[in-house]
Amino acid sequence: MIIIDIRRAEPKDFPAMAQTVHAAWKQAYRELISPIDMERFTDDNRRTELFKAHYSPDWDCFAVFADGVVRGVCSAEKYEEKGFFDTAIIHQLYIHPDFQHMRLGRKLLSHTLRNLRGKGFRQAVLFVMEGNLPAIKFYEKFGFKADGFREKNQGMITESYGLRYRIEL
Repeated sequence: MIIIDIRRAEPKDFPAMAQTVHAAWKQAYRELISPIDMERFTDDNRRTELFKAHYSPDWDCFAVFADGVVRGVCSAEKYEEKGFFDTAIIHQLYIHPDFQHMRLGRKLLSHTLRNLRGKGFRQAVLFVMEGNLPAIKFYEKFGFKADGFREKNQGMITESYGLRYRIEL
């Protein structure tokens, strides 16, 4: 039996979190983005530095561990978009491909949303890459609803778009 634990991520977890995100990107976006974008966005050192740069008391980042090893990551913070009040944005939810379909994503997202609700947020948003049908199905099954907003993903060679989804907390 695998022992599952979810806790706030710490700097010591960042390299393992980067490797988890790397593996998840390779699976989720392999047919959606160019090899150049894939190489750039799955660089473990770059991702570790991004985690370090975001690390602050206002950044809610949780890791899910399976038998003591990071197998998933979810991060969120206040959504600073005009017209949105008491809203958080979930920046990422990634589960290592070898541990998907074990309900880790559901547990990690539930944990993150409970934490956000406890901080007074009333709504959460997230963006899903257009064409990422497994993620879209996951979020819709969880209760997120597309609101029709579509945003071009920045910094990529591949032209791609994020679809915004919302859920009431």
